[in-house]
Amino acid sequence: MKKYFSTRLALLIVLLSPVVITAQLTNGDFVTIKNSSSGKYIKAKGIAVDSPIVHGQLNNANTFFGQWKVMAAAGGGYMFLTRINGLYLGIKPVTGAGNGFIVQRRLTAENRDELTWILVRTPVGYQLKNKKNNRLLSVQGSLTEENSNLVHTLNPGTTGKIWVFTPVTSSPATSTTGTGRSVLFDVMLNYIAVSEATRNRIDNGDCRRVFGQIKTELWELDDNNQKKRKIAAYENKPEYVFNQLNYLSAPTEGLSYYQDNRTDAAKNEMEKVTYNIPEDLLNNRKVMLVIKTYVGSRHKDGDLSSYDAVKMKQEKQSTYILDNRASRTETIQAISDRYYNDMTLTGSTINRSVFQQGDDTHKFWIAFTCQKQ
Repeated sequence: MKKYFSTRLALLIVLLSPVVITAQLTNGDFVTIKNSSSGKYIKAKGIAVDSPIVHGQLNNANTFFGQWKVMAAAGGGYMFLTRINGLYLGIKPVTGAGNGFIVQRRLTAENRDELTWILVRTPVGYQLKNKKNNRLLSVQGSLTEENSNLVHTLNPGTTGKIWVFTPVTSSPATSTTGTGRSVLFDVMLNYIAVSEATRNRIDNGDCRRVFGQIKTELWELDDNNQKKRKIAAYENKPEYVFNQLNYLSAPTEGLSYYQDNRTDAAKNEMEKVTYNIPEDLLNNRKVMLVIKTYVGSRHKDGDLSSYDAVKMKQEKQSTYILDNRASRTETIQAISDRYYNDMTLTGSTINRSVFQQGDDTHKFWIAFTCQKQ
């Protein structure tokens, strides 16, 4: 009998012992992360850098605050990118035995481990262990109240520290205001044109070396024209029509505004994002397209000169109400100059020192087409 109980005890210990997972999630998928004790979800409380990550219920108003893109990290573990604003599930550094808060952070070369989580399997879910400090992601004080703060802790207990992942369906969006059919809608970047703004209209290839990001978002509007629901790109594809992070030797992707043929360039398809939109929303003008533009360019004063870099002062958001037209074209204008602040992009931060040498201003024209398939 003693041997029987010893065997059962040994088996129970094996079953309850955490096991480190090397691959459990699918890279690029969107998931929700639910606490196994409270049934509430990890979600962003706001949209600013370093704002808190909390746990609470998800509803139509905050669904995208609680959806996370899975990104496999080099060297093991995962990073989780919030769908609402492109920030990461990360830690606010802390020293000593106290708990530190979970916040949304931008990715830099120095903080990658602070945004990386190792999955540890338990019988009812997973612990999330931070790669930087081996602390566990937990609900502060094991609270169950709505919007309770999340912390990273050394406390080995399990209450409030077990999480369950659920994939977010990639099925096409459906209308919440009617039962009509949906139509596929392309947002297509045709060209980025560049011109020197302060000297002349002769733009060599150096000025057309463009970097930065242009991102699309699509929102359903309510009866008061307030943002009601973010419509995901078809099959949850990335929503970037331009994403060039190489600012040191950016390729010559821009046109010369005054020298190249922009009429022909208007037929280009540099990149596109496709959405599946309920047609009744288009008929009722209840869909808003948001284009987020944040770009810069390289510049040389002469063949023997070194490169300068100029950029927009900050991201520009342009909005358009979509309707049932088969096609429409729009052009966004922006201006760049040297600015003494970092250029913070999704997945990269370009230090302000890069932009302190420029003495010229460039203008950009971003042309795109909205087109039904």
